[in-house]
Amino acid sequence: MTALTDVDFSSNAFSGTILPSWGNTKLLVKSISIANNYISGTLPATLANLVRLVKLNLSNNSLTGTIPLEFAQLRGLTHMYAPPPPPPIR
Repeated sequence: MTALTDVDFSSNAFSGTILPSWGNTKLLVKSISIANNYISGTLPATLANLVRLVKLNLSNNSLTGTIPLEFAQLRGLTHMYAPPPPPPIR
């Protein structure tokens, strides 16, 4: 299955976290969308291993934390949609 390039799990009511093992796949993934689900937790740094990734859509989930520094290695990543940061505490 190394030819799989687009993964779309959007709007499936999935919950849980993004497993670090997603970044250890041998797939040549160019696009991942898990938008409109109930995904929580932080982004695993291992996703930076997906060196062919061009588009990552994480919008409308409950992710927390920051984008891992390792994502700077994703030179081809041109589209990333992520939840907005929470408002500042006043």
